[in-house]
Amino acid sequence: EPGRFRVIDGNYDTYQHFLKQGLARDARASISTAGSKPAPGALPADSRPIKDRRKRKFAYRKAAEIEQEIAERESRIEELHQLFASDEVLRDGAKVKGLKVELDGHQAALPALYEHWEEATEMN
Repeated sequence: EPGRFRVIDGNYDTYQHFLKQGLARDARASISTAGSKPAPGALPADSRPIKDRRKRKFAYRKAAEIEQEIAERESRIEELHQLFASDEVLRDGAKVKGLKVELDGHQAALPALYEHWEEATEMN
């Protein structure tokens, strides 16, 4: 439509279906005109009511810091797997138990770090 745009989920056939069914008129309320002002009553993104804002599950951290911690933990997990393959570690039961505890701790922390990273990239 000249001077207007809108997002329609689907393809051109979906758009034609909207036109044939007369749904395009109903959807025109959501059409944005290039260079137009926001609709009256529309709130800017940062002035949404507090209950509508997504709350952080994790404390604020930069995504780069989280990525660094993930990389460190993953590399340590790889090192631990290599240690488990060595004969001298396998001969010492106490050492195996200690490394297993460390490995479990790193593996348990990774899912939370991945979730934290996703939140940081979305909200920062």
